[in-house]
Parts: sequence; C-alpha cells; structure tokens
Amino acid sequence: MPAVTVGDLDLYEVGDLPFTPDSIHAVQVTMCARKDDAATREVRSKVKSGAATANGAPHALTANYVYYRDIFETDPNTSAAWTSGGVNALQIGPEVVT
Repeated sequence: MPAVTVGDLDLYEVGDLPFTPDSIHAVQVTMCARKDDAATREVRSKVKSGAATANGAPHALTANYVYYRDIFETDPNTSAAWTSGGVNALQIGPEVVT
C-alpha cells in the first residue's frame, strides 16, 4: 500500500475458513511495511466486521521491511467472541496514522 496521507486506508476481504472450528480464540492480522521517505510514519492494522471497526496498535515504520502483528480477541461488530461467519465476512487492512 503506497500511502503518504494520514487516514489512508486499504481494506481487503479474506478467504473463508476451510472448516468450521468449535471456537475461535482470536483473529491475528499480520502486515509487512516500511517507509521510503524521511518523514515519521506510523501504520496500524484495522479490522472491519459489519459496520464496526477495530484498530490495532500504531507501529512506527523504519526504512527496512518489518512484520507487525495485532491480535483481535473479539468481533467489533458484536463485542463477543468471533464466530466462523464473522471471520468469513471480515475485512482487514493497513491505515496510515502519521
């Protein structure tokens, strides 16, 4: 995601789970990012479920690619544990914070 404007957001649909688990403890979003200019940059992951969104922690970018991970233990649309349907309808993506 080449983005330079605070608030830039890319959301992506994810593939459905290959089976229906008995329970889902959390959703983990992993992204790999770097900055390519001298400015200070922060990015965070975002999940969207239904009309609700949840933000991951802001991560300060460096000039090298780094993997960042955020764990979302509850579905932001229901404030309850994730269900298979919630995960299958989930959208995820990076957002520029600074």
